[in-house]
Amino acid sequence: MPFREQPADRLGGPPRYPAPDWSENGIVARAYLASEGTIGWIVRQGEDRLAYLSASRGGQLGEVVADLIGDYLRAAPGQGVPVLDAWRAVLAMTFHDPPQPDYLPAVLADYRRLTEGPETA
Repeated sequence: MPFREQPADRLGGPPRYPAPDWSENGIVARAYLASEGTIGWIVRQGEDRLAYLSASRGGQLGEVVADLIGDYLRAAPGQGVPVLDAWRAVLAMTFHDPPQPDYLPAVLADYRRLTEGPETA
């Protein structure tokens, strides 16, 4: 079998929104809670790609918000919810900075910094 640089396309499974191309730009809103600071990033790319990066640690309120957003993003595509409507719904689920264009590799670097750092109690 010849070498394939990319994995095969998904053939089955529940509908989902495609993930952003993390090497490009996107529209990003940092989600936060006053008691915890940054809890994640809501990322949209174009009118068809949407993702939520959770930076919450288990057992905190941010984890509850991440679960609510994750549940919604798993259910909405199967219900035919367009990405822009899902984007607005997810933004309504948490406090967030105003959405703005951002370079996604920089967002991933911030995400890794928060999630790979030392545990805080």
